[in-house]
Amino acid sequence: MIKSATGNGHLNSCAARRDVCGGVEVHGRVVKTGFGVCVPVGNALIDMYMRNAGDWGMHGSGDVDSARNVFDRMPERNS
Repeated sequence: MIKSATGNGHLNSCAARRDVCGGVEVHGRVVKTGFGVCVPVGNALIDMYMRNAGDWGMHGSGDVDSARNVFDRMPERNS
Protein backbone atom coordinates (compact mmCIF):
# COMPACT_ATOMS: atom_id res chain seq x y z
CA MET A 1 0.00 0.00 0.00
CA ILE A 2 1.30 3.44 -0.92
CA LYS A 3 1.29 6.14 1.72
CA SER A 4 1.48 9.86 1.00
CA ALA A 5 5.20 10.20 1.77
CA THR A 6 6.04 7.01 -0.11
CA GLY A 7 4.08 8.08 -3.19
CA ASN A 8 5.70 11.49 -3.07
CA GLY A 9 9.17 9.92 -2.89
CA HIS A 10 8.46 7.54 -5.75
CA LEU A 11 7.14 10.39 -7.90
CA ASN A 12 10.19 12.55 -7.16
CA SER A 13 12.42 9.63 -8.10
CA CYS A 14 10.53 9.08 -11.36
CA ALA A 15 10.78 12.79 -12.15
CA ALA A 16 14.54 12.83 -11.53
CA ARG A 17 15.03 9.74 -13.72
CA ARG A 18 12.58 11.10 -16.32
CA ASP A 19 10.65 7.83 -15.95
CA VAL A 20 7.15 8.77 -17.09
CA CYS A 21 5.92 5.18 -17.30
CA GLY A 22 6.88 4.52 -13.69
CA GLY A 23 5.40 7.85 -12.67
CA VAL A 24 2.10 7.06 -14.37
CA GLU A 25 1.99 3.75 -12.51
CA VAL A 26 2.59 5.50 -9.18
CA HIS A 27 -0.01 8.12 -10.15
CA GLY A 28 -2.60 5.37 -10.54
CA ARG A 29 -1.70 3.88 -7.19
CA VAL A 30 -1.89 7.17 -5.28
CA VAL A 31 -5.28 7.91 -6.85
CA LYS A 32 -6.58 4.47 -5.86
CA THR A 33 -5.43 4.95 -2.27
CA GLY A 34 -6.85 8.48 -2.04
CA PHE A 35 -3.54 10.30 -1.69
CA GLY A 36 -3.90 12.00 -5.07
CA VAL A 37 -5.63 14.90 -3.33
CA CYS A 38 -2.71 15.66 -0.98
CA VAL A 39 -0.92 18.88 -1.91
CA PRO A 40 2.62 17.39 -1.74
CA VAL A 41 1.61 14.43 -3.90
CA GLY A 42 -0.22 16.69 -6.36
CA ASN A 43 2.86 18.92 -6.60
CA ALA A 44 5.08 15.87 -7.16
CA LEU A 45 2.75 14.63 -9.92
CA ILE A 46 2.82 18.01 -11.67
CA ASP A 47 6.61 18.13 -11.35
CA MET A 48 6.95 14.61 -12.74
CA TYR A 49 4.77 15.35 -15.76
CA MET A 50 6.35 18.76 -16.46
CA ARG A 51 9.94 17.50 -16.22
CA ASN A 52 9.05 15.00 -18.90
CA ALA A 53 7.06 17.36 -21.14
CA GLY A 54 7.77 16.48 -24.74
CA ASP A 55 9.93 13.46 -23.86
CA TRP A 56 7.18 10.90 -24.05
CA GLY A 57 6.92 10.37 -27.79
CA MET A 58 3.77 8.34 -27.43
CA HIS A 59 1.75 11.33 -26.30
CA GLY A 60 3.91 14.29 -27.32
CA SER A 61 2.60 17.22 -25.30
CA GLY A 62 0.25 14.95 -23.37
CA ASP A 63 2.50 15.38 -20.34
CA VAL A 64 1.60 19.06 -20.15
CA ASP A 65 -2.05 18.12 -20.45
CA SER A 66 -1.67 15.53 -17.67
CA ALA A 67 0.06 18.06 -15.42
CA ARG A 68 -2.74 20.56 -16.02
CA ASN A 69 -5.33 17.86 -15.34
CA VAL A 70 -3.69 17.07 -11.99
CA PHE A 71 -3.59 20.79 -11.14
CA ASP A 72 -7.24 21.32 -12.07
CA ARG A 73 -8.35 18.35 -9.92
CA MET A 74 -6.43 19.44 -6.80
CA PRO A 75 -9.00 20.53 -4.22
CA GLU A 76 -6.34 22.57 -2.43
CA ARG A 77 -3.35 24.35 -3.96
CA ASN A 78 -0.49 26.09 -2.25
CA SER A 79 0.74 29.40 -3.59
